Amino acid sequence: MKIISLKGREAGVARASLIVVAKSFPTDNIRRLLDSTRVFSFKYELVIVAANFCKREEDVTKSVICRMRHFTNLTKVKIVLMEEDLGVAYGRNIGAMLAESPNLIFADDDVVVLDDVKFLIKYLEDGVCHGVQPLILKLADPRIVDSAGDFVRQNNNGFLCEVRL
Repeated sequence: MKIISLKGREAGVARASLIVVAKSFPTDNIRRLLDSTRVFSFKYELVIVAANFCKREEDVTKSVICRMRHFTNLTKVKIVLMEEDLGVAYGRNIGAMLAESPNLIFADDDVVVLDDVKFLIKYLEDGVCHGVQPLILKLADPRIVDSAGDFVRQNNNGFLCEVRL
């Protein structure tokens, strides 16, 4: 396992860490996900855990540095290059251990962020919920709403709130 850490343009503490597990890196999916995080109005860090990466370390670093120039609220990027695929849960645990912010956002590598998730972060910071999840639309049919977890209910902001004690 190799960890690459890159500083963003913006100094300061991240309010949230976006943790993404991918089969390989860089890919078009990750580029679209990263580009979509421009809607975040808060400082965040990015942790990417990739297995079976097929690019040289220099290519991976160059790809990320090139994109980071356009993200003023991205404080840091950590890329974990794994020799083998140990599964998504393992990758998320690695990402959570490396994250430095108090709030964790888990996303698959084929996700595109449509709206600012500052309301979700506010729920976590206010102690309203221990975990929150936005409504997830399936790309194959955007009329289908998917969700995960127990004790899920919709609140007034159109988000699902999951309370785990």
